[in-house]
Amino acid sequence: MSATAIEREPVQAIPADDALPYELVRYENEAEWHAIRGTGITASNAAAALGWSRRKTRYRLWEELLGIVERDDLSDNLAAQLGHNLEPWLGRWFSKDTGLRLRPMQFYDGDRMYGHVIRSRAHPWLLASLDFITEDRTAIVECKTTGLVNAAAVREEDWGEPRTDQIPIENVCQIGAQLAATGCVRGYEPVLIGGRPPDWYVIERDEVFLALMIERLAEFWFDHVIAGEPPEIADPDDARRRFPRSVKRVADATDELLAARTEYLSLERQMERLAERQKLLKTQTMGFMGDADVLRDTRGQNVATWSSVRKLNKPKARELYPDEFAAALEEPDVDSDAFKKAIGATKYEALLSAGDSRRFAFTKEKI
Repeated sequence: MSATAIEREPVQAIPADDALPYELVRYENEAEWHAIRGTGITASNAAAALGWSRRKTRYRLWEELLGIVERDDLSDNLAAQLGHNLEPWLGRWFSKDTGLRLRPMQFYDGDRMYGHVIRSRAHPWLLASLDFITEDRTAIVECKTTGLVNAAAVREEDWGEPRTDQIPIENVCQIGAQLAATGCVRGYEPVLIGGRPPDWYVIERDEVFLALMIERLAEFWFDHVIAGEPPEIADPDDARRRFPRSVKRVADATDELLAARTEYLSLERQMERLAERQKLLKTQTMGFMGDADVLRDTRGQNVATWSSVRKLNKPKARELYPDEFAAALEEPDVDSDAFKKAIGATKYEALLSAGDSRRFAFTKEKI
């Protein structure tokens, strides 16, 4: 399939069909897209609604759906924007690798986004914004990128061998919700993980899992969102938003809470001792390295780095690029990224010099 076929095929190429288990809800711009997504649980939020997300709690999602807090704004998130812009390319690569013909579900006309959101007929509160669906409508395709900006963000333990179903639990939930909404028999996940060639994973439809997931998603939607009843708080941030102010009242602790306090204080002391031990081990390693910037093991693998931190030569930058410097760097909150973008990466690199400080880090082992 050509690049044109994926990126510019008219959205009407996926016609409405009353025999399908879903309806196509058209949106003409990003504002309409967000408005539609606010009318139900989207596949991308399925893990949060189930309580299985490491990025968003059930309580936070409940707040967003009720309009108590604003949804996260990812418009300036570089990792998110890279992933978004790479979806068409990754879709083309996957189509070529597998021979599957794909139909996109989201389109762009300049800065305008338009397309269709999937709404389940059986569960109208279940929504899905698909990247692609196969031409025969038997499989969905959800593209993912990770580690492109920060390689350390990749959780190696979450990913199994390619062409298997070993993907992060949040991704399993998203594809599961997409399968439940569309009736498709499998979901493919083409991935681009930092430093690796593209590959893909696959999740087969599991009716038992989907039934359990739908039951719990329905409980969240009806018992909490529709009823307006907050779900359980799951972290201190939830607690702060749930109870932002104190009143003159004394709460009587239960035996369970007293035991929790004792355990917390014990863990706090253990963490202090562990921190001291970490400090000692770090000091020993730094002393051994001396002025070396890399420490390697007997296999030649890097196990620690202690590199000089390069700093921007501001006087030189102001002299060579006065306008760009004034626009980005004169204020107290220095915006180095804006200055780098203004003059270009090559010129910016030439303005960096080794500073008086160094940054130490142990290289994390793959699990």
